[in-house]
Amino acid sequence: MSLNGGVTNRVERRSKHEASAASQFTSSALDALLQDASIASQPPYQVMQSLLSFDNTSKFWWDVTASTLSKLMTKASYPLSLHYKNLAFCYDAVLQGYGPIPSRTEDRGWNATVTQDGSPFEPSWTFKTSGSPEESVIRFTIEANSAETASVTDPLFQKATESLVTRAEAAGASFDLTIYEYFKKELFFDDDEGVRLRREYPDSMAPQSYFAFDFEKDGQILGKGFFFFIWKSRATGQSSRVVAQNLIASTPVIGPLFKEALGAWDRCLTTFPAEFGGEPRVECMGFDLLRPSKSSRIKVYTRLVNSSFNAVTHLYTLGGVLQDPTTLKGLELLKLFWHVVCGVEDGPDFGDQEVPVLHEGWADTILNWEFKPGELLPRPKLYMPLWKWLPSEFVICERLSEYWRRMGWDQQAESYTQDWQEIFPWLDGTGFGGMNYVSFAYKDDGSGLYMTLYFSPKAYDTAEKLEAV
Repeated sequence: MSLNGGVTNRVERRSKHEASAASQFTSSALDALLQDASIASQPPYQVMQSLLSFDNTSKFWWDVTASTLSKLMTKASYPLSLHYKNLAFCYDAVLQGYGPIPSRTEDRGWNATVTQDGSPFEPSWTFKTSGSPEESVIRFTIEANSAETASVTDPLFQKATESLVTRAEAAGASFDLTIYEYFKKELFFDDDEGVRLRREYPDSMAPQSYFAFDFEKDGQILGKGFFFFIWKSRATGQSSRVVAQNLIASTPVIGPLFKEALGAWDRCLTTFPAEFGGEPRVECMGFDLLRPSKSSRIKVYTRLVNSSFNAVTHLYTLGGVLQDPTTLKGLELLKLFWHVVCGVEDGPDFGDQEVPVLHEGWADTILNWEFKPGELLPRPKLYMPLWKWLPSEFVICERLSEYWRRMGWDQQAESYTQDWQEIFPWLDGTGFGGMNYVSFAYKDDGSGLYMTLYFSPKAYDTAEKLEAV
């Protein structure tokens, strides 16, 4: 049974997958299909489900991922043709990358780390400027895996990502693999070395990579790689910070152009005050799969254990170096976020108060640094694990809505709670973990306040509910 109740099938179901989904939903084929009013009135993911073939595993992941992305694209006002194109891409390139159906009773020796609950799929919704749906963008991250993940044939969880990239490129994603291949060569290991490292660190579930796709409103599907430093650090004995610096400085074409910014970043981390927990942990990098040029970006993610506003401010300003109007405006809006959403009350000790932890888990405050070739300083973006700090999903919805109301994002403030319930009808608003992270940045490129909501579908809970139906 479908989690979403199935569809009334007015079209002939294909007995097997004979062609790509993209070829079946070209603009002309889609126009013909939507002449039937009963088809046109159904959500795109349900229409496609009635036309494409699935086994039990792909059907489960379609129910969870395609339904979520479809609803998000509807909320974000994507044109219908683009809506179908993006879902067809997911069917052709991504669906098999989610691995087996999650089960709490089977010990695979591995769980996804991209979300708090172990779901390998993290959809996201980005808002900027006015906060209107027309300006918002839908993205998602996948921690690709398979039945082989964590076995001797894929000990460091690498091969599913490589297969995903190959399929995505074949399915029409706009990729240049120059930077990806360079980082893969430097950070990935052969199976023998992977087995050795896993044997040496048997309890480590650290990933090697995530992958993400942006559904741009102009029709492009952009790829982003996220590579982790931990296994390279263990293999070489170098700190993750040193590994990151060396790799970025040697990036093809653009590496030398990062020198000044890398130096400023290094000074901030190595002199980070002990009162704020000492040097933040450098975890991973993110990069676009575009041709290396002066507009390229490389992001480095650092984990901050101390969640006080003073600690966050110190890191956000690169140890006090960033004092430009854009940074200061961002801090002003972030302080309001700390009041309204995080619930830290004003007072003489406001800056020293850590946000109380209500739910234990691995998540901490994350700050990523965006490096651009030739720029003297990197720019910050903050990620906050609201599920860890606030009592429930409904409270998160309420507080985000109040913050947006104060920002003048009235449309988003009024609709968000209902939107969240409609996107994730299987989640209980009194629980936690469905909101994974909220990111915050303030940009001087016309975007202004720039926020992304990162979700988890809580796939293990979803699988259990499906089994009970």
